[in-house]
Amino acid sequence: MEWINMFLERFKDIAIAPYNHSHMLWIVIPLVVTAVLSEIYFGRYKFEDMGWNSAYENSLVLFFVSMDLIRKLYVSNTLFPISMKSSLAIILIVISLGLIILNFFHVLPKSLAFSITSTLPINVLAYLIAILVYSNIPLDLLTFGAAMTLAVLIVLLVRFIWFLIPEKFEEDE
Repeated sequence: MEWINMFLERFKDIAIAPYNHSHMLWIVIPLVVTAVLSEIYFGRYKFEDMGWNSAYENSLVLFFVSMDLIRKLYVSNTLFPISMKSSLAIILIVISLGLIILNFFHVLPKSLAFSITSTLPINVLAYLIAILVYSNIPLDLLTFGAAMTLAVLIVLLVRFIWFLIPEKFEEDE
């Protein structure tokens, strides 16, 4: 029972981290606004498909967020020696560079590439890692579980928003 309380406390810490650490707002507000507006758009215009250019651009967003995380760690003198936070930022750079290359050269099947590099998964991943790097939340399994739970809740919230948005099924001539 104790671990449930700890989990809920960790979830709360992650959920309100931007409020408690206002210096991260410069990176998380654009991520949230972009994700919400993109999902509203694609929720309304379901007939439109994402293109390789969008997948590529989303990968670049992930790269820019990871660069901001490196900047934050460097400025606060916590980039070296390598810590869990700096490892997260470096892993995010590697993931973003891999996705940039894969999308630039159209290596992955279109459906897979577009699934993993659409706005929602990219921005949720960037958002959660930014929270973990900018905040003082301990990086452990409870935090990982709480972060994944928040990610699932964000996806469910977006799906609910899709439900509320009137669809447009075909493009006007």
